[in-house]
Amino acid sequence: MTIRFWLRTNCVHPEATNAPLYCHIRINGVHTNDFSVDLSIPIEFWNAKSQEVNLAHPLAEQLNTAILNEKRKLLRLKEEMEEKQQYVSASILKSKYITYKKQRLQLAKEANAKKSNEPTFFKIMEEFIKKKRKIKHLILPKITTPGKTTGKHFS
Repeated sequence: MTIRFWLRTNCVHPEATNAPLYCHIRINGVHTNDFSVDLSIPIEFWNAKSQEVNLAHPLAEQLNTAILNEKRKLLRLKEEMEEKQQYVSASILKSKYITYKKQRLQLAKEANAKKSNEPTFFKIMEEFIKKKRKIKHLILPKITTPGKTTGKHFS
């Protein structure tokens, strides 16, 4: 099995600095349609031969780790299929990988939704002040901190 990564530069604006990273899988001489691994890579820092971001880029270490993690996940999925004595082909592996990525995205969305329903400082203060003052509408003044200005209007 071979796993190769490449930048899809033909689908980006000519002045773009980043391009999506695509994956090409070949198993027993049969390959699948290439697919995106949902990473955006700086074009001028991509080394096609080593399939990694040149270390001159400030985020090279993080990007190369992300690329390596994608490759490891593909290899793990293949191993899991072989352990279960399932037929492994490039297209089946691609399908399992995409399903895995969709499930992870869904879990992340659910976690973010759950997080947004948790009480915040402003929500707690609003309830406290409403109860103490027995008012229906509350306008908190703007709070200014270095680099940020916030204001909350509660009703």
